[in-house]
Amino acid sequence: MTVHLTQTMTLPHDIAAKQAIAQTWFRTLRDRIFAAFESIEADVTGPHADRPAGRFEITPWDRNAGGGGEMGMLHGRVFEKAGVHIST
Repeated sequence: MTVHLTQTMTLPHDIAAKQAIAQTWFRTLRDRIFAAFESIEADVTGPHADRPAGRFEITPWDRNAGGGGEMGMLHGRVFEKAGVHIST
């Protein structure tokens, strides 16, 4: 089956507003995930409870061709290593 494109695809006029809404939604979700992991780290008892609870560290990154995001990494006493990343 051959598909012929006859129209030029364009972005909606309100694309910037939609991008802002999506970025806010993903950051909010990321922060909720951070909070859940950090709560588990804070509440641990038993082995390794004497070690400091892990906290996420956020590092921004950019792609040369455009776009980028934020990388969140946690090194903890419950989770040896956990990552939650968002990209735009």
